[in-house]
Amino acid sequence: MPIALKRIRIQGFKTFANRTEIDLDGDLTAVVGPNGCGKSNLVDAIVWALGEISPRALRAGSATEVVFAGSTDTKPTGLAEVSLLFDNESRWLPLNAEEVQVTRRLYRNGEWDCWINKTPCRLKDVADLFAGTGLGRGGYAIIGQGDVESFLAATPEERRQWIEEAAGVAGYRHRRRETLRDLETARMHLQRAEDVIAELDRQREPMRLEAERAVRYRELRDELTLLDRRFLSNEMRLSEAVLADADSRREALDSQMTNLEMLIEQQEQLAEQGGLAVAEIDAELDAIRVVQSGMHSALERLEGQWNLAQQRRETISELIEVTRSEIAGVAERCERLASELEESARRLTELASAPDGERQAAELEQARAKLEDERSQLERLWKQVTEERLSIEQSKATIERLRSEEADLLNALDEAAGNAEAAQMSRSSIEERAEGLKAQLEGLRSKTAEASRSVKNLTDQAGLLKSEFDRESGRLEVIEGALKSGEDSEAGVQAILSAIANGNLPPVYRRAAETISTDDRHRLALSAALGALADAFVCDSVDQALAAIRYLRENDLGSATFLPLELMSERKRCPNCLSQHLEGELKSFFDSVALAENLEEAIRVAKRDPDIERVVTIDGESVSAAGALFGGSIEKRGAIWMRAEYDSARDRLTQIQTQIDAIEQARSIAMSEEAALLEQASSLTTQLNDHSTRLAGARAEEQAAHKSLADAQKRLDEVRQALRIADDAASMATEYDPDQIALNMDDLRAQIEQITSELAVSRSRDAERRREREVLTGETKELERHRANEEIRRTELEGRIAQVGSELKEIEKREATILIERAQADLQLQAAEKQAADLKTKRQEQLELGYQLADKIRQMRSDLSSLSRKDRELELQSARAEARIAELKERWEQEFGDDPIGEPDKSWESEATGVEDRIRSLRRSMMAMGDVNLGAVEEFERLSERHDQLMTQREDLALSHDRIKQSLQEMDGSAREQFEQALDRIRAAFQDRFARLFGGGQCDLIVTDPDDPLSAGVVIEAQPPNKRRQRLELLSGGERALTAASLLFAFLDVNPSPFCVLDEVDAALDGRNVERFVDHVEELAKTSQTLVVTHNPVTIGRAKTWVGVTMVSGVSRIVPYKAGDPVDETRAVVEMAVDPVGEPIA
Repeated sequence: MPIALKRIRIQGFKTFANRTEIDLDGDLTAVVGPNGCGKSNLVDAIVWALGEISPRALRAGSATEVVFAGSTDTKPTGLAEVSLLFDNESRWLPLNAEEVQVTRRLYRNGEWDCWINKTPCRLKDVADLFAGTGLGRGGYAIIGQGDVESFLAATPEERRQWIEEAAGVAGYRHRRRETLRDLETARMHLQRAEDVIAELDRQREPMRLEAERAVRYRELRDELTLLDRRFLSNEMRLSEAVLADADSRREALDSQMTNLEMLIEQQEQLAEQGGLAVAEIDAELDAIRVVQSGMHSALERLEGQWNLAQQRRETISELIEVTRSEIAGVAERCERLASELEESARRLTELASAPDGERQAAELEQARAKLEDERSQLERLWKQVTEERLSIEQSKATIERLRSEEADLLNALDEAAGNAEAAQMSRSSIEERAEGLKAQLEGLRSKTAEASRSVKNLTDQAGLLKSEFDRESGRLEVIEGALKSGEDSEAGVQAILSAIANGNLPPVYRRAAETISTDDRHRLALSAALGALADAFVCDSVDQALAAIRYLRENDLGSATFLPLELMSERKRCPNCLSQHLEGELKSFFDSVALAENLEEAIRVAKRDPDIERVVTIDGESVSAAGALFGGSIEKRGAIWMRAEYDSARDRLTQIQTQIDAIEQARSIAMSEEAALLEQASSLTTQLNDHSTRLAGARAEEQAAHKSLADAQKRLDEVRQALRIADDAASMATEYDPDQIALNMDDLRAQIEQITSELAVSRSRDAERRREREVLTGETKELERHRANEEIRRTELEGRIAQVGSELKEIEKREATILIERAQADLQLQAAEKQAADLKTKRQEQLELGYQLADKIRQMRSDLSSLSRKDRELELQSARAEARIAELKERWEQEFGDDPIGEPDKSWESEATGVEDRIRSLRRSMMAMGDVNLGAVEEFERLSERHDQLMTQREDLALSHDRIKQSLQEMDGSAREQFEQALDRIRAAFQDRFARLFGGGQCDLIVTDPDDPLSAGVVIEAQPPNKRRQRLELLSGGERALTAASLLFAFLDVNPSPFCVLDEVDAALDGRNVERFVDHVEELAKTSQTLVVTHNPVTIGRAKTWVGVTMVSGVSRIVPYKAGDPVDETRAVVEMAVDPVGEPIA
């Protein structure tokens, strides 16, 4: 057959740290190698490259764990990459290319890339490419470690998904979910359009009335504007006149204050000069004090040196006397050590002349050896006599024992009869216990059925929650799509979002509603504060905003609002501002927006603080700085509410997933309980069989009791024969008396002990003399060492006396020098004290002059303070005039902008009161009209236009909804028909493969709900040869593995995959079953390129191509091998992978 997968390239994936390429050119290839070398990692690499996204399916804890983490000799890699090169000449993949290369790359930081024929793509594109081939996610063509066990432990619904993949309808689920999402989207859009139309109908009539009121309000406002212009211009001119008069009077005061300040400055300069003179005198006094302090310190230092010299003189005299006394003591100790040395020498001489004890010890040793020989001869004789007497005693004991045994055997018959009766009673008890076990077994079977029903109920609940999860996922995707596309927004907003998605604009623009967040209680307030800015785009700089505006203008795509962050100056934070309840980068934008509980409170806040830009309420009503009020029934629509709906849907998805996980856990527990009940039933069956065995044992004990009697009679004859032999042995005793022999041995033992004692005394005496000689030798050496040390000590003391004498002469010289230096210091101290007295007199004179100048300056400053008070009064009058002018100008700018201020009227003073009355009257009239929506006219026109557009959209949406619904019904019917036809073909192939693998037998695939096969489960029943028919779960381990293999081969028969991977599927099979399994694998290899990971020598031997996997220092590497190649490293790897007791590979 053609080769489907031509090459595998791996780099940095799990244990494959280095770049590795594997060329596959055989129809059946065996991947071999020792445990833990990375064979299954090769399979994981293929699965990962085909689009697998679950870390659990890849035997990893997280997505990035597939990147090589390093070993003792190899550093970690920064990425993992796997490429698969497929031969597509037959176009089995839906691409118009001779070869298809799929590459997937993952970086350690979590970023990833994916390519199909070097074109960037999504993982979804890879999954769609291999859909229906058996190689996609959850496909049946790649069976990894544990997949067989997972299939055996799977629920009927999970097995149906495998059959759907083989039937080619696996994509139906995905298409149906997408269609349902489209249907839900169309329904939501239709519902939204109808809701908007109804809302527009409700709003149009009130808006017409609002428009009429707005026209009247504008007329009054125009008249008020004219009167305000006249009032402000005349009031401003009057205030300017008051300001000019105050300024001229202040100029005169400024001249007087300036002259007085000059006089004060002159007097202060004179006072400052006097202060500097005093400071100079103080500095000189400080210098003299420093000199005096130095002289006093020098005198104290010299006095201390004199006292120290006197103390040192006394110390040296005492040291000389002590040293001379110590020299005399050393001489006395030297004489005593000499006499002790003479005594030690005399004692050593005496010890050397003592008699030798070694010869006497040798003579005693020879005598003791002779006595030991005699004692040994007597002991042998005594032992011989004792053994003869012991033999006689043993014979007598044997006779007594055999006679006792005879009596015991006579009682054996009675005991055997009692045992038979006890065995009969035990048999009755065992039969009663067996009946009780049967009743318990029936109860357990009832509980097992109940547990099975519980598992089914939990499975149904999980299915309902998964359906709800799918619906919520579709709703979330619809909302997310609406957010991304800017649905219900202006054309310019939609154009910017589209340009960002298409790459025409950089992704630096964020919708304002998405950059700020708050809780549910303040969401209406945030919506009112944002207003039309909810659809505005936030960007970092003005250049970015201008670039987007140019894009809209050049392409005629509408308009949009932009908020560059660099233009947003810091705002004054008002009391109870809205920003304290917000989070996000626009938080400071709302520092000047106040928050109130209701509209009445908002009006009071706006009147109290005119600096507030806007006041919003919890219910979404607002009051602007210009006095405009907005309120009523607030509609929850727009980007903010759509974002809130998105967050709510996402939270609901999380909640549903949590419920699904809890139900799955409960289902797992129920399945475990079911398995435990089955195990208990099996245990009871074992106990029942054990009781039958014990009953048979009781009967055997009864027969053994009768046999024991015959054996006892035979044993009695043997005992009597042994008794005669014992009597003969007793008459053959020797004539030696063992008691006399023992007495002779005691005499010899006493002689030996006496000689041994004398020998010990002699040796102890010799040892004592040797120890004494060693002690005296050591003491002599120690005395000589002490005498030498004392001689050295005497020499040192004599040298110290000479050294101390020279130091005493130096002390006498130092005393003479100290007397001279002390006289000089006394003369210098007297001169410094006379100079200090003169400077103190001069300082007092300068201080009196400074006091006179200070009084004069104080009077002049009092006069200046009086003038300053008058100037402040005029300054206050001027400031009030300026504030009035500024207030009038600000009102002018707020109401009339840049319009020039008119000239004052000559008749203003007479008409001012009437104009003010008319202004108040107009304001009261406008206030009496209440809240007026000035944009009601334009809003009414916009609502009418929007109403007509939505009516057209509703008709289009209704038609689209019907078409999608019809398409869904057609899809369900087609998928059901295809599934049922494929199920029949799979059932036939399954039965054929089962009979061939088992050598007979029957099997079947049963749909749990024939009325709805696409949602029902699939139960597997099997009947191996010579056994009853039962479900897959109740078969033995080997039978279950073969049954699963039969169904796998059936999938590949019905829908062959060009490429197939089997990872240690044959691990649970014995020898004969492995042979059958390999026959089917070879048959499979004729239609599908097959890659087998195995340790079995039979499977390895059938493969013509091997891929050896080994590991060096934690890094896997590949060594290929083909049949006919010389034995090389791959052959060694294969032999390491095979069980040592297995058959050799051909």
